[in-house]
Amino acid sequence: MEKLGMRHVRTEHRTWDDPLPGADQGEVVYEIDAEGWRAGARSRGYDADHDDPGIIRQRRLGL
Repeated sequence: MEKLGMRHVRTEHRTWDDPLPGADQGEVVYEIDAEGWRAGARSRGYDADHDDPGIIRQRRLGL
C-alpha cells in the first residue's frame, strides 16, 4: 500500500464469534490524502492537477 502513496494508520484487533483464517493478525487501515494521490499520479505521468480520477482510470483501461 505504501507504494501506492498510502500510509498505515492503524491495525485493529477485533474479537469474532467465527473468525476467518488470519483474523488474529488484525485488520489494517490505510489512508491517502489529496496531495499524496497527486504525487502518485504525477509519478505515473498524469497531470494530477487537471485530470480527475475518472479520466485517469478511463485512460488506464483504454476507454
